Amino acid sequence: MAKVSLKVLKNVVRQSWSKETSSDEFWESSNPSRGQCGPTSLVVQDYYRGSLRFGLIGYDDIIYGTHIWNVLPDGRVLDLTRNQYPCSLPEKCFLGTAISREEVLRVAEKKYKILKDSIEKLISGRK
Repeated sequence: MAKVSLKVLKNVVRQSWSKETSSDEFWESSNPSRGQCGPTSLVVQDYYRGSLRFGLIGYDDIIYGTHIWNVLPDGRVLDLTRNQYPCSLPEKCFLGTAISREEVLRVAEKKYKILKDSIEKLISGRK
């Protein structure tokens, strides 16, 4: 895997999001990160390693959905899809537990491959 800066990776990930890569049937271009957390977190892990976290997102004791994000090897949280939610989420909404790559792939492998292919094409075109 080619070394890319986080800035470049964020940019090409966002350019690559589409209805095809989203797990949300209501995806629309006005909220491109919607439903992209599984495939995106896998791609981030490809480039930066670290672990994956899974959590429930809720407001006022009502569960809104689930979410997956990355924790980098140095302990920093990296969540490229956090802004898919309608408000600024407090950290307490991310009551996450570790989740294995295999578990995420079980539900997101097809979308991950589409996203990864698009990202790799964009990165290779930058050279």
